[in-house]
Amino acid sequence: MIIFDKKIDFFFIKFPIFFPLVYLAALFGMPDYGYVIAFCTLLFLAEPHFGATWTVFFDEKMRAYAKNHTFLFIQAPILIIIGSTILFFKFTVIFYILFFAFNIYHVTRQSIGICKLFSASSDEKLLQEYSLYFMNFLSFVGILSFHMFNLISEKQAFLFGFLLIGCSLILIIIQKIKFTNWETALTTLTGFLMFIPAFFVNEPIHAMLAGITMHYSQYLAMTLKITMGKSNSNYHAISAKASVFNFKHYLFLIIGYGTIATLVTSFSASGTGAFAKLILLPLLGQILHFYIDGLVWKFSKKEVREINLKFLFNKNF
Repeated sequence: MIIFDKKIDFFFIKFPIFFPLVYLAALFGMPDYGYVIAFCTLLFLAEPHFGATWTVFFDEKMRAYAKNHTFLFIQAPILIIIGSTILFFKFTVIFYILFFAFNIYHVTRQSIGICKLFSASSDEKLLQEYSLYFMNFLSFVGILSFHMFNLISEKQAFLFGFLLIGCSLILIIIQKIKFTNWETALTTLTGFLMFIPAFFVNEPIHAMLAGITMHYSQYLAMTLKITMGKSNSNYHAISAKASVFNFKHYLFLIIGYGTIATLVTSFSASGTGAFAKLILLPLLGQILHFYIDGLVWKFSKKEVREINLKFLFNKNF
């Protein structure tokens, strides 16, 4: 399957290793500018990627699907917001543990989904799925131990990170030998490497951003393709709102969302008391992103495949 073309698919979806390499090189090369590096990543990649979730609702068919499933798309998100807010103010540690758990699950599910898009063999897909769950669970436990609970030292975290890299390389070599395709093996490696940079940095913000830049690249590329796929097909003939399916509206939404969310995050990080609590607002946006994505990318549902999946591979763009 080809989404854009072979080169774009490889460097922005299958194996976008360029992004964490640039992030870490900038961080280690200019340690005094760590805040600026994180701010720019939030502004241009992280928060726009969260905003891109809502671009699927440009499509009136997606909105109609949501209206037909009001509990999933309306009541459940309201309950999630209420529950998350209570946890944030009353049980902060539990909130952040659950937040990170949902984050790693969401990223892992996207990695598995991308592997399934490009792997032809059902056996290879199964190997990728199990190995991604296993490796990212190890990352989850290790990151909590290092960054949240200080159960392991910086040196131990460093060694654990190298151990995970070694295991990742062994697994993709096994996959390559068994299924003979380096590109699908590297796509699996991308999923393994999402969280491993967290073991080589001391600040949680960099732990959460460095490797996940690959996830942001994948997500932005695919949501852009769906938007433009609809714009450049005969979909407009049956859609009264076809004018929203274009790059301008897509860009306006993700930049607007990204700018506001980044500014609120930065303001809360530099504030105290009630101002520091404003971090809840972008965090709630991220939590809703984790949840809504589980619905709008659920391609096991025929309606969702018809609304979104077929436009991911539209050859008119």
